[in-house]
Amino acid sequence: MGWPRKYRERKITAICEECNEKFVKKQDTHKYCSPECSSNKWKRLYKSVVPKGEMYSDAVKKKWGLGKQINCPHCSKSFEKKHMTQKYCDVECRKEATFNAQLLKAEQKREEDKKYVE
Repeated sequence: MGWPRKYRERKITAICEECNEKFVKKQDTHKYCSPECSSNKWKRLYKSVVPKGEMYSDAVKKKWGLGKQINCPHCSKSFEKKHMTQKYCDVECRKEATFNAQLLKAEQKREEDKKYVE
């Protein structure tokens, strides 16, 4: 196990894209010397859809429908929307709905595969 052989034997080095330090690659795709550098780059480049100061402004609430009562597509229970992308009333409902959707997709794929076999 461990690093792939070509990296263990050759000690391939690279320069970190975040801090410009030299480091030994563990895989061909490595771009950063540490998880901290990767995280720092991510935080710097990928900002939230909502600017930090406007997190709870009236304009943002109106735009994303925050605070409105909506129905859960899985259990039909009414709840207050608290997050921009929230669809389900709680985590358990979301997990169950996602799991059921995956089962349905797998079943449809099996049915389609049967058509080609016959």
